[in-house]
Amino acid sequence: MKTLTAVCILTLLAVPARVRAGHELPYYPSFYPHEIRLEAADAADLGDALRAGRIHASPGANPFGGALPADTATVASWGGYVVLTFGRDVIRSTAPAARCALARQIAGHVDRTDPGFVFHPYPVTPYHGDYFYHYDLAREALRTAASDSTKTPLPPTFRIKATGAAARLMVGPTTVANGTWQAAIEVIGLDILVPEAGLPLAGRPAPPWGREGWFQAFRLLAGYVSDPQVRNHAVEIYHHLTGGIIATAQERVSLERRLVSLLRSGCDRLVLGYIVRHEALITDFTNGIENVGYDAQTGLSSAIFLRTAKLKDFPWNGVLRLGISGARIAAWNPLAGFTDAFGRLLWNAIGDPALLPAPYRSGWVANRVTWTIHAVDHVPAGALIPSPDGRMRPVAAGARAAVKVTYTLRPSLFHDDSTMTVADAIYPYIMAFEAAGGLDGGSDRAVAAATAPVREALAGIRVTGIDRITRQLWGVELAWQAPIVEVYLRQAPHDPEQAAALAPAWSAVPWTLLVLLEEAARQGIGAISQGDAASRGIAWLDVVRDRRTSERLLRLVDAYAAQGYRPEGLRAFVTPSEARDRWSALRTFYLKHQHWLVTNGPYQLASWSDNSVTLTVFRDLSYPLTVGTYDRYAVPHHGYVTNVERRPGRIEVTADVERVARFARSFEIVREPLGKPPSPEQALSAGHDGKPQCQYIVVSADGRVIAAGRVEYANGGTFTLQIPDGIARSSIILAIVVAENETMPEVTTVALPQS
Repeated sequence: MKTLTAVCILTLLAVPARVRAGHELPYYPSFYPHEIRLEAADAADLGDALRAGRIHASPGANPFGGALPADTATVASWGGYVVLTFGRDVIRSTAPAARCALARQIAGHVDRTDPGFVFHPYPVTPYHGDYFYHYDLAREALRTAASDSTKTPLPPTFRIKATGAAARLMVGPTTVANGTWQAAIEVIGLDILVPEAGLPLAGRPAPPWGREGWFQAFRLLAGYVSDPQVRNHAVEIYHHLTGGIIATAQERVSLERRLVSLLRSGCDRLVLGYIVRHEALITDFTNGIENVGYDAQTGLSSAIFLRTAKLKDFPWNGVLRLGISGARIAAWNPLAGFTDAFGRLLWNAIGDPALLPAPYRSGWVANRVTWTIHAVDHVPAGALIPSPDGRMRPVAAGARAAVKVTYTLRPSLFHDDSTMTVADAIYPYIMAFEAAGGLDGGSDRAVAAATAPVREALAGIRVTGIDRITRQLWGVELAWQAPIVEVYLRQAPHDPEQAAALAPAWSAVPWTLLVLLEEAARQGIGAISQGDAASRGIAWLDVVRDRRTSERLLRLVDAYAAQGYRPEGLRAFVTPSEARDRWSALRTFYLKHQHWLVTNGPYQLASWSDNSVTLTVFRDLSYPLTVGTYDRYAVPHHGYVTNVERRPGRIEVTADVERVARFARSFEIVREPLGKPPSPEQALSAGHDGKPQCQYIVVSADGRVIAAGRVEYANGGTFTLQIPDGIARSSIILAIVVAENETMPEVTTVALPQS
């Protein structure tokens, strides 16, 4: 059977702008590509297509392997852990120390010269945004492994199960694909560790801490810890980290390091290293692409790539073509579909989430909402909370809350030309609580699991008003209404971006479509997730390609439009007349486009077949994100500590920083001393305020965290860190953050003299 590769072609077309205030204005959203066409192709053709310039990049793959052809480059990202897991018989018959020794013996047989593998026996890697805070522990783990790295023969009866990419890494010991084994080596990726992070969930991220190295270590190792005391302690720390029971950065860092150390202590399962994913792109002067941002953990298969990359030749009218490896197996629905490589790229193009994953750190970037966060002690009167029966009920008087997150939405028209309202932002909360209640058999376990953090944390919701947002565009004032929603949380992570990403007020699809999906699941028309489809023995709900399903959905929409149907939870937010208009708009969209995939993103699905898909730009002046919004994430760069001086009560750090120097259609990264005022281009690339930061952690000789934090650059060519005198036998670990890039850091460790 031939392996198929999906080739994604993004074409820039001149589409007439909508008319506002009597003017016809050409308007470009923040994305450079304006048409997307995906086609299936033979995987063997991928390299030839890149060489010939028929495609510009290959998200997920580097078809060249070794040496690259001229005018091509690759981007590198984290591709998954290489994990060693001992069998139950080994765990029962050996003590932790003996298992750790055996693990080091097995590690000595791993081929560390494999170009796609990095030996790194610690679960937080340089591609994780929190790696800096584990730097000394990771280096110590590497030193320990290096001190015992001889290829000592294993017993002849010892069998290692190794399949796929892991099989090629073992040199010497007997490996088997199945049958009896004492240890297994496998590659485990993000889609297995944090599957809920790959669900569309109507544009709401889950979980907010899913990109942290400590969290992925917990998902990877906690279920294999055989010592119940260690496991219970690890779970307790996990709940502290996710529940906001932390006062300072020092405490947070200490707990994260302690958690990972506990998970590694028994060597029931341990990390040997990680896979590096290399993805190829064309850099030719005329036929290549530039301004390429990518994600440290998902590479080019990410939203940030589509929001930054542009063509060097004819950027507004050319064709951007992408080749995507892998079979297309996932259904297309905006809750739990689009879970394969092909689908993820498709959803990244048409779905606009509340927040985007920050590409080079573990945080989140405002996309379609902005927010402010305040500590509170109770939920005010007038707040509502969903119940499992789908109703919105008043919050009980005196209900406690810890945090208030105030979201200002950045609304725009949906593709069915309906206006986004508060009801659209509110309904995902209702859906999350219904998912846990199993209402009428329509609950989906994948959606219920992914939204569990929302249900655990949500204390109340209150709509507080509408903000009028205006913008001048070529002499014309554009204005639209932005709902303001207060969300009260019982608990929230200490990190403010994670708190904002926990339960944002937003939906990438209209409430009518979410109601339609739920009803389809209740009636057995289709299951929302792949797992529920298999367990219920029904189809995985596809709102595009399954014609029979679409016709059954049309009959539901006809009935809802006739009665002006509103779910119970929205009766206070939607009148019967408004409901009829919304259902009619959805129906009209289906009759015109022959599918139900309505979003409020910059692209809409235009046509599809067995081998191709075409997306076209949805150009509307209500779309709030303009060209260049995410250009600061193109071309990640770094900072370097050059000198550290101890002063009374403080430390002064001198640094070099990189900047991007552009000329014509090319660029180079220039390293220069910190200090001179940044140019406007440098300020843009460095972040919102253009200021580099200095991360620091002070660690005692026994590994305790004495201090941790970061300082922004002020002036004078140095960072000034307030470090108390008299800290004996400790070290300070330093890294410079430039352009919000906390991955692959250049780390400096300095011993602090006793004073």
